[in-house]
Amino acid sequence: MNDIVRFEIDRKTAIFTVISFLGIASLLFFSIANFLLYSKLVGVIDFSFSVLFLLNYLVFIKKRNIDLSSNIFVFLAFILLILLFVTGGFYKNGIFWIYTFPLISFYLLNTYRAFVLNIAFILGLLLSLGINYVLFSKIPYSLYTVMEAIFSYTVVFLVSFHFSKTTEELINKIKDRLIYDPLTGLFNRNFVFPYMEKFLEKFKRNPEYKFCVAYVDLDNFKKVNDTKGHLEGDRVLKEVADIFQKNIRKYDVIARIGGDEFLIVFDSCEEDVIKERLEKIKKEVENKFREYGISISYGIVTIPKDGCTDPDDILSKADSRMYEQKNEKLRKKLIATLN
Repeated sequence: MNDIVRFEIDRKTAIFTVISFLGIASLLFFSIANFLLYSKLVGVIDFSFSVLFLLNYLVFIKKRNIDLSSNIFVFLAFILLILLFVTGGFYKNGIFWIYTFPLISFYLLNTYRAFVLNIAFILGLLLSLGINYVLFSKIPYSLYTVMEAIFSYTVVFLVSFHFSKTTEELINKIKDRLIYDPLTGLFNRNFVFPYMEKFLEKFKRNPEYKFCVAYVDLDNFKKVNDTKGHLEGDRVLKEVADIFQKNIRKYDVIARIGGDEFLIVFDSCEEDVIKERLEKIKKEVENKFREYGISISYGIVTIPKDGCTDPDDILSKADSRMYEQKNEKLRKKLIATLN
């Protein structure tokens, strides 16, 4: 999961950097060319926007907030391209630059926001065209050229939208497969271990902060698979997962990390409260699957009390305590049988 998120950020950062430098360089060039050879007004507009793009990039270097900088860049590009369309740019070539907007917006923004902005951009072009003709201030292109350009723009926009939507859906599917257990819909170990690392980092920043981790294992689950088959075993696991989700807080996280093994991360917890909650889950599981004799065993680790410093250490200690509880159950059962 972290690798995918990092890849997306790195990809967007690389595209943002390249587009920013191309935009700054080309605008500086055209600002000088316009000022000396064609239109001082257009030259001033180009130079002003080159400075704004440069400032935006410098802010990104300092803040490293790619989403904010991307939004600002697209907003500036929106205004600039409308102005180039209206003024004609350098020797009436401004209209050709409008085709860059779908590519810029869909690369730097999410699909929905880029779609809305492109619709707004088309409406902005039409509105600019209408205002120019109403005010008798002729736009520097023929009406046929403008309508042909807007139609062509719409084609580029729709193709870009389809590509972006397909790519976004594919990435979301990959994310789901990486972080969710396909059987129960719970998180998996790919998600929960980095999640615990974030909690450990939070504790390092604030020593007063604490959290709990419970390692949970189903008792007698193997008998279900052996006597009733794996389809029935899958059904049991799904229903146990539902019981877990129903009994933990929305901001706590539960993951299936093995066949019948689960890990629950409790934010800002009290160990006694967690034990009460797990005992409630245990009774509900026992009542629902009485015919199979299924129960749960668990081991709880509390940070910082237990002194764990990494997810593997947490898992090892919680697993050990879970087996202590499981063995104690077996010991009591053996004593009861002998008596």
